[in-house]
Amino acid sequence: MIKERNIKIDFIKFLGLFAIILAHVGPNEKIFQLRNFDVPLMVFISGFLSYDSYKKSKSYLSYLYKRIKRIVIPTWIFLIIYFMLILLLNKMFGVVNPYNKKQMLESFFFLDGIGYVWIVRVYLLIEIILPLLIFIIDKFKSIYIYLIVVSLFLLNELLCIYGIYGMNKFNSLFLCNIIGYGIISLLGLFSRKMNKENYFNMFLLFSIIFLFYVSYNYKINHTFIYTQLMKYPPRLYYLSYSMIITYLLMLLNIKINNNILKKIIVYSSKNSFWIYLWHILFIFVINIFNPNMSWYYRYIIISILSLLTVYLQNLLKNKLNKKIKME
Repeated sequence: MIKERNIKIDFIKFLGLFAIILAHVGPNEKIFQLRNFDVPLMVFISGFLSYDSYKKSKSYLSYLYKRIKRIVIPTWIFLIIYFMLILLLNKMFGVVNPYNKKQMLESFFFLDGIGYVWIVRVYLLIEIILPLLIFIIDKFKSIYIYLIVVSLFLLNELLCIYGIYGMNKFNSLFLCNIIGYGIISLLGLFSRKMNKENYFNMFLLFSIIFLFYVSYNYKINHTFIYTQLMKYPPRLYYLSYSMIITYLLMLLNIKINNNILKKIIVYSSKNSFWIYLWHILFIFVINIFNPNMSWYYRYIIISILSLLTVYLQNLLKNKLNKKIKME
């Protein structure tokens, strides 16, 4: 019996994915702020979904291997194609390669590199600590999980305030993501135990935290401080805004009646990682050949091209698989 998809989760992933793409096309500051919930939301949903897949795995190593195969190998394949196309554009049109050898190599290790693949590092680090997060969810009562989450948020904020994350490369590249986004993944896992009342309470709590930070920052700086300024490393101000939107979406009864829209949402959700990867290439191409294009045209074109590329990629993959089976 085929398990029915959770359209709410598909919709939230769809929204998160295209909010990330929106960030990369250069919208105005207000729109950029409105959509600045995307990465924590995607980490939250990844945590929500990872519980079942981890429990179905024979072992931690088999689970980790499957996850590496699912996100690392596609990223490496994409990066090879991406850098080869840049070299081809350089030969054919004289397009300047913006990346040096160090940046190109770092990209394959998900370090600074081209910039866009840092999210792969976040996902990998969360997968590595996933057994610990699931142990917390399985073994502790809800009240203790809340205390653990609060303690981790406070620890993360103190490490940010005192500059511990900036002391060395390990702290800035790994430790801040393990703690900062590890908390969000833990909340995603924990949300499986929650009902609508719990979701509302969490929405209310993060709203209070966010409004406190807004008021405090306004008093000090006499202006609204965009949450993006506290994203690297992820501070509570940035994360609280993301959690407001996340829990609001978890509260809603989301139903998609239009079949075409539903298919697009489900397809985007299932192929979200490849869509994310391909949008990097189309951003580069548009920046080279039409750098003055309006952000909203960029957004529409990049979104459509990314979806079409993944669709064609899957068609080709299915044909090759059928051909191999026939032989």
